[in-house]
Amino acid sequence: DVYNQENDASLPDQIDLLNRSIDYFKDSDVFSENEFKDKIIAEPDVIDAFEDYKQFYAAENELELKDSFGVSDSAVKDSKRHFKHVLKLDKNFHIYIHGDRKFVEKGYDTSKEMSYYKLFYKEEK
Repeated sequence: DVYNQENDASLPDQIDLLNRSIDYFKDSDVFSENEFKDKIIAEPDVIDAFEDYKQFYAAENELELKDSFGVSDSAVKDSKRHFKHVLKLDKNFHIYIHGDRKFVEKGYDTSKEMSYYKLFYKEEK
């Protein structure tokens, strides 16, 4: 709800954070908020936004959120279906992003007056 384009987070950055989050939950038996913030979120501004949203969510829903808890494999699989991995561009292009965000660059071509994405890869399959 917070890490979105309204708050200057690009779609590739959002997808990358979701992919890293999924990987964290798939590989962990126990969620640790501090480890998640350090390894997955990493950026201080985004960590601050995470903290603010967590406090807002807890107050809004009258919940006490734990800093650590066991991870359910079935919950991870169910949640994975709702995460966005596809970058939809106009009506003609869909880019599926499952890799590292550093291999996707966004730019703007002034002569064509259009945005573009530059993708880096080692081999075509």
